[in-house]
Amino acid sequence: MDIELVRGRVAELAGEAPESIGLDDNLFELGLDSIQLMRLAGEIRRTGVKIGFAELAANPTLRAWGALTGSPVEELPEPEYTGDVFPLGLMQHAYWVGRDSGQPLGGVAAHLYVEFDGEALDPERLRAALRKLVARHDMLRVRLTDNGEQLVAAEAEPALTVHSESTVDDLAATRSRLSHQLMDIEAGQVFTAELSRLPGGGSRLHFDIDMVAADAVSYRLLLSELAGFYADPSLELPPIGYSYRRYRLSRPQPAPADVAWWQERLPRLPLGPALPAADGATPAVKRRHFTITPAEYDALRSAARRRGLTPAAVLAAAFAEVIGRWSASQHFLLNVPLFDRDPVHPDITAVAGDFSNSILVEIDLREPRTFADLAAAVQSRMHADAAHASYPGLQVLRDLGRRERRQVLAPVVFTSALNLGDLFDDTVRRTFGSPVWIISQGPQVLLDAQVTELDGGVLVNWDSREERFPDGVLDEMFAAFERLAVAPDWDKLTERRAHTVDQARAPERQAIAPRTDLEKVLALVFAEVLNTGEVSVTDDLFALGGDSVMASTIVARIRDGLDTTAVTVRTLFSAPTVAELAGHMLAAEARPGQLAAAAEVFLEIDGLTDSEVLAQLEA
Repeated sequence: MDIELVRGRVAELAGEAPESIGLDDNLFELGLDSIQLMRLAGEIRRTGVKIGFAELAANPTLRAWGALTGSPVEELPEPEYTGDVFPLGLMQHAYWVGRDSGQPLGGVAAHLYVEFDGEALDPERLRAALRKLVARHDMLRVRLTDNGEQLVAAEAEPALTVHSESTVDDLAATRSRLSHQLMDIEAGQVFTAELSRLPGGGSRLHFDIDMVAADAVSYRLLLSELAGFYADPSLELPPIGYSYRRYRLSRPQPAPADVAWWQERLPRLPLGPALPAADGATPAVKRRHFTITPAEYDALRSAARRRGLTPAAVLAAAFAEVIGRWSASQHFLLNVPLFDRDPVHPDITAVAGDFSNSILVEIDLREPRTFADLAAAVQSRMHADAAHASYPGLQVLRDLGRRERRQVLAPVVFTSALNLGDLFDDTVRRTFGSPVWIISQGPQVLLDAQVTELDGGVLVNWDSREERFPDGVLDEMFAAFERLAVAPDWDKLTERRAHTVDQARAPERQAIAPRTDLEKVLALVFAEVLNTGEVSVTDDLFALGGDSVMASTIVARIRDGLDTTAVTVRTLFSAPTVAELAGHMLAAEARPGQLAAAAEVFLEIDGLTDSEVLAQLEA
């Protein structure tokens, strides 16, 4: 590994002259952050050196990095295709399942909606640009199956709705409709494009995308290319030599060391924050936002560098501190998304899809400390967790669910997109105008704080489930966060509540044995696939540690064993207990009597030994 090449790349990322970076300089103090470090680790691995994020983060000097050597990275094997259908990623699956209104904090889609106000756009030219974009990116032609898989259509005609002479009321109605829509992703609707004529002239472009098809980084890519195709209708981009399907099919299993690392910590991990709660019936996502000006951001970065901190860690610490002020527990988990597409192919950066992952960052505010010390602890925790991210946060949540014997969520989210570039590039702004409205939402998310670069400063958004909080609480929390994020008091002791309470644990389990032959069959299949003991008819699949792979196996065994099509993976996620699933199957099956008879035969065979089964067959 040529250390001078690394020095040059670090200098480029940190905005410093290469000759100014000493071999023993702490690179975090120079402004390098965790996202840049992940990118750098990937670049070094592509040169044939086995090196990980954890090793770089633990020793952030050029001298230490120069001493790290390894063997060439092994190429991932080409996947064997058996058809067009391929599995959902973990985050995609969580988005799909969470749309179900029966899920906790469900009933909403994971999507990102933006409005741009600019000069009048030509609808036909925009429609042609959309056609080129859809033809280029297969995930804009994807649809989900009811068994939790995805299928890419060979071609698709994008829909563009045009509203002429829109009034202020019309624009408000369009915003309300699109901000909270549930697109029909099982029919292949993964994005929406609409164009409104503004009352004073000009146009408003409404663009919404479901995150099952594209994460936030992909969203930027898609908008940039759409703007390029519109601005220059003759533009032809080089073909993409890789696909999201190839990426998804070639994903390696979690590293055993990462699995062991999280399993060792599992007994001591807390749950999510215990925030003030209300019980609104209808999902209502609202956005609050403020901007850290370029001057304020420069001051924040300089102060953070002097302490060896990244701006992302400082803002995460500010968020954690504010959450702690309102939480009944001072020991909790924050859900932190990662945008970590592996550099497995030269064209991977041109691929749109969901490459996101998440880590569960443990926050411990039980002892007072200065804000600078809190930020250092949060940074250290985030780096350590990110180093073991091959075992994803969703899997850790499932492990916690098994521990608690109930479904566990991490609904308070901190999303940092710092150093991923400006929110919208110059081509998008010149072509479509200024972004005047942005909102995102996600299933099983209570509060999502997002920080991203914008015009040299930082745009800070809070997207929250308004109906789940008492009146006024979110306004107070948001104001407190703005004060702390813009001007941290580094040496002040963090504020603590006068008392803390233990987080609620699962109530004592009340086991109810299966009552019918059908329930007995389902309980047997659950227990076998989940590798657990006796299953109560009220035990939830998720609480027993179930996931999408296990759900697919359970469905396949039920369909084969009972000769029925009255169950799918979607059915199982909306009816995740034995009792609920049995009730659904009886209601959906055209031949309920035959289903009951098949269950009786299943149990008879299950009670026989192998030799007895053979004798029966021979007879």
